[in-house]
Amino acid sequence: MLFGAFGGIMERQVKGEMIVDTGHLVAYDPQLNLKIQMSGGFISSITSGEGLVTRVEGDGRVWLQTRNLQGFASWINRFF
Repeated sequence: MLFGAFGGIMERQVKGEMIVDTGHLVAYDPQLNLKIQMSGGFISSITSGEGLVTRVEGDGRVWLQTRNLQGFASWINRFF
């Protein structure tokens, strides 16, 4: 397999359910089910800046990147 990502790649085993920040999800086994949802309630999702997460369900593997490109861009933008 060949992946392109921002940061390092971590492989994690899912058995049942896992919640993943959508900005870190790179790839997943095809037998897994994914559901995009808000990280909390509507107000807390907006005010916390977290936004959306992915609920991964089933048995299989996911690959996550250690950095979030949007978070990095926000951090570096304050220096310009």
